[in-house]
Amino acid sequence: MAVEHALRNSPKPLTVSELLDLPDVRATAIAEYGDEVRVYTDRLSNALGLMWRREVITRYPAPEQANSQARFMYEWPKDKPAAIVLPSTFPKAKTGRRNPSH
Repeated sequence: MAVEHALRNSPKPLTVSELLDLPDVRATAIAEYGDEVRVYTDRLSNALGLMWRREVITRYPAPEQANSQARFMYEWPKDKPAAIVLPSTFPKAKTGRRNPSH
């Protein structure tokens, strides 16, 4: 949970690029998603988006900078509990037919 630790301990919101500049986060992303930069960057961005949609973290628009394409910045809300919050799996789709009489 290097990302969670980084967001909890950061004094300001961080972009995906800023998170990946941290050695622990980069090493975790490479271990989890492989060593292709585009892939682990996209996957980390997707994971952060999922955490934001589940209201685990807060997302803000990133300021426009000449050297960055970041659209969002993320932070761990200060009022979140200290327990580690692991993202759960997506709910499974219901199987079977809608109308069992057919």
